[in-house]
Amino acid sequence: MSLREQHGAEKLIDEYTPPEVIQKYMTGGDIGHDKEGAVVRIEPWGYLDMKGIMYSCKKSDLEKSKLLQCEKHLKDLEGETEKLGKPCAGLTVVFDMQNVGSKHMWKPGLDMYLYLVKVLEDNYPDMMKRLFVINAPTLFPVLYKLVKPLLSEDMKNKIFVLGNDFKDTLLEYIEAENLPAYLGGTKTGSDGDPKCADVICHGGEVPKEFYLENTEDFETMETITVGSGDKIYMEYEIEKEDSFLKWEYKTEEHDIGFGVFRKNGDDWEEVVPIQRTDCSIMTLDGSYKCKDPGHMPCASTILLV
Repeated sequence: MSLREQHGAEKLIDEYTPPEVIQKYMTGGDIGHDKEGAVVRIEPWGYLDMKGIMYSCKKSDLEKSKLLQCEKHLKDLEGETEKLGKPCAGLTVVFDMQNVGSKHMWKPGLDMYLYLVKVLEDNYPDMMKRLFVINAPTLFPVLYKLVKPLLSEDMKNKIFVLGNDFKDTLLEYIEAENLPAYLGGTKTGSDGDPKCADVICHGGEVPKEFYLENTEDFETMETITVGSGDKIYMEYEIEKEDSFLKWEYKTEEHDIGFGVFRKNGDDWEEVVPIQRTDCSIMTLDGSYKCKDPGHMPCASTILLV
């Protein structure tokens, strides 16, 4: 099952609201359309506090927020196609590296950001049209060397590094009225803001009160000690068909394996494969719908490992 199916992406626009921390601090925003009708998105990546965001939300919220963003793009493109009377598709991204420094080379943050790029590629393979990298810093070659092995060949071919001399190139693809004034266009926010902060989130440091460890929900989680090489089994009886088993977990340090098994007669059937993940930074969560399409006994045993 694809991530898009798993999270019910087609319902996200109507049913999902991202956590406040993502709305306030996850950089980026859609600003209009390019000359071919593709959505134009500005990403001020240099002001993204990925560490703060990862400490402040669950992985599933980042996944659903990325899927929601893409679903909105599809809906926008449908409207633009009808408006212009011609097919409009894809996404033109202006990836602004102004203010990028050594903190952006933090590997868990880089890995998570690239994972979200992969979510886009895997679930919306034709969405990315082109990506312009602007204001590339001196450490860009080092940074790109780290991320290059994780990018698909298709994505690599869509990346254009413009450095600091980018305005003329951007205006070849995007009308000035659809490009923020601070990037060489004429578009401003409702109050004349050249950065259009009313539609583009410019991030900033995430306040620690957003960290999940400082919230009430975190305090209600059960603490279990798992020694190196040990296993913990938690068994549950599921009595109703279509019940959902949900979980959240986080470690104080290191990685841990997690999986879900369903009892089928005398055997245990793996329904969520055991996967070892470093979750010392970000809370991982998930769910499993307890349903046997062919036969559902009145009571089913679920084992968490």
